[in-house]
Amino acid sequence: MKIKVCIFFVCLLLPLLANASNFENVALVSVSTQYDEQKLDKIKSKLEKVGYKVTDQYLHQVVSDLGYVDNDYSRAKNLINALLDDDVEVIWFVRGGGGGFNLIPYLYKEVERLKSAKPKVLVGFSDVTA
Repeated sequence: MKIKVCIFFVCLLLPLLANASNFENVALVSVSTQYDEQKLDKIKSKLEKVGYKVTDQYLHQVVSDLGYVDNDYSRAKNLINALLDDDVEVIWFVRGGGGGFNLIPYLYKEVERLKSAKPKVLVGFSDVTA
């Protein structure tokens, strides 16, 4: 059910983002609950179909005992790298859920670097966008 909701939001938001001609590069990121890797191709193809260049270089799923993607440090590192990547204009969280809040201390340590980063559009739901 959660994957269907995710795909629904991808389809719902695509027309809105399709008109945002200033945005071309989307980075798929996961900073919380594990995601269904079999759905990534569908998400990528939907985004690419409307003209986005999509990277999944910031996805690295090693499921923890708590069901999160990897450990807090690794998730934070991936997010920070995506936020600092000047080629990325949109960060698309492939899954919501708890665990995103655990990254706040890591983000806070990098706050000065992050302030100077190129602004990004964040797309997601649940705890990750908060």
